[in-house]
Amino acid sequence: MDVLKFSLEEDIERTGESVLQKEPGVTAIHCSADGGKLMQCYRDKDDVYFPFEKFLKNRFELSGKVVKDPQTQKNYFEWYTSSARVKTPNISSYDPFGPFGHFAYYSVETRDRVRCINAQKGVPMSTQWSSEPYFYPVQIAQYALQHFSRFKTNTALDSLALGEDVDQWTISAESSIVKSLDIYSQEPYMNIISKGTEMGLQWLISANSYGVKIGLSSATSMMTVTFSWKPSSTASFAIFAYVPQSKSVYELHYVRKDDSRCVWSEDNNVFNTFSYFLRSFKRWHIVNRNFMVDLDRALVTKVKKRKPGPVLHPAYLVVLTSLGDVEGLWVSFSGNCFVKDVRQRSSSNLDNFLVAAEWFLKNQNDAGGWSVPVSRTVGGTHLSLPAGWHSAMAQGHALSVLVRAFGLLNDSVYLDVAGKALDVFEKAASDGGVSNELFGHTWYEEYPTVPGTYVLNGFMYSLIGLYDFASTPSKFASRAKNLFDKGSRLVTYILGLFFLPNFFLSLYDTGSGSVYDLRHFTLKTAPNVARWDYHAVHVYLLKWIYGITNVKYFDEVADRWIGYSRGRRAKHN
Repeated sequence: MDVLKFSLEEDIERTGESVLQKEPGVTAIHCSADGGKLMQCYRDKDDVYFPFEKFLKNRFELSGKVVKDPQTQKNYFEWYTSSARVKTPNISSYDPFGPFGHFAYYSVETRDRVRCINAQKGVPMSTQWSSEPYFYPVQIAQYALQHFSRFKTNTALDSLALGEDVDQWTISAESSIVKSLDIYSQEPYMNIISKGTEMGLQWLISANSYGVKIGLSSATSMMTVTFSWKPSSTASFAIFAYVPQSKSVYELHYVRKDDSRCVWSEDNNVFNTFSYFLRSFKRWHIVNRNFMVDLDRALVTKVKKRKPGPVLHPAYLVVLTSLGDVEGLWVSFSGNCFVKDVRQRSSSNLDNFLVAAEWFLKNQNDAGGWSVPVSRTVGGTHLSLPAGWHSAMAQGHALSVLVRAFGLLNDSVYLDVAGKALDVFEKAASDGGVSNELFGHTWYEEYPTVPGTYVLNGFMYSLIGLYDFASTPSKFASRAKNLFDKGSRLVTYILGLFFLPNFFLSLYDTGSGSVYDLRHFTLKTAPNVARWDYHAVHVYLLKWIYGITNVKYFDEVADRWIGYSRGRRAKHN
């Protein structure tokens, strides 16, 4: 259906009257709601019409648009109670070693709170509660599960080998390249000796001083560049890309300059050049970069830095979200390095997943967790978590990642690390763990405050992770099953299965939606009503847990909550 712009105000501006005023019996009238300010409305003999954009949309949190009926070709206006599409899982076919929910449709990389995909570690860095980027375990796990799910659901992969022979490279005057053979692996590689222009601690490769370079395909489906390299302390590389929308060329420069910003541009930079930190390696290292994502994150930093005054170059306002927004130009190398297996690919989902899974192997702390390195306040200033807190959602997601890595590689180290992660579930929130009690039953806290906040979606995700791990041949699987059973019993109690007359159901059920947590219960504040996208997550997770436990009440609650997203409400007295 074609989406059309809807604006009565434009009609009035253009013709002096609205379309509605042309209808027989329709007149303009001022109206107000609950004693508020007057606004322009319309009436006929039977009804009064309030404006959608200026009133109804915000008042009732609606979304809507004018669409064209494909059969009649007539326009009509359609509104939606929920701004989020409510999805449900295939509850009969969940496999702990398969795709994770509908995460294949996620795009963690382009979330507002993701600053970049760290070039050194290959995982996202967050700015959710800090202006300085940091590694947030929940986002890293969701990034891993997204790419694993894509790998499982879309196995098609286009790959183009580049620079296999010396004559395919362009070499600057002061550079050289020699094809050599590794004496151990017998694999060919390129020995590059080149010079760039030194600028502070980084090597700036401009279009006229590029060292050596290899051209990229302009195919807009080929957004990933991968290669193995062994760089010296002076080596760097850059990916050049073209954005048709702004007709601009950009350079993404991967340099030896440790910078907490993750991605940045120098203040005196006259080129469209952005830098990512990537240290040197003594051994061969695989580089895997999606340059559309890297450029998108770089341009976002420019928009966020905008100050009052002249408008930024229009190119910085470009949002790169889909294939066709960017075309690859070339990859260039400066300094001395060995390079082999240069490829341009349509995706690197498996590689991204494995790199993120390795992050969980290398970054588990002595307590068995992956702590959040920034402080967090909950409920305004009522509750606070100092840096170093654990999240049940992070622990559960990590279990789901590690289980799938084990399923792929059959390496027991992933199960050993997952087993250690159970310690955090068994430790009280007041002691650095994630366990709280609600009505005498165990609850796993996404934000382990005391008193608890009882975030619903984070708790249910932690149960999914425990279920995944309980499905493995690990010697720790029975512990995971016990923890899962404790938690799932609590959800059953809260949703009202064993309590009459369903008193506990009202804790999360508003009669027209759901609440995000129970701060209104523990802090005696106003309810924290879930946005429609979180409400949709609640529905999905309830259906998911119903499929796992076969407890019918989960399904019944989910169906009622689906009704809320379609405008239905609980009956009043």
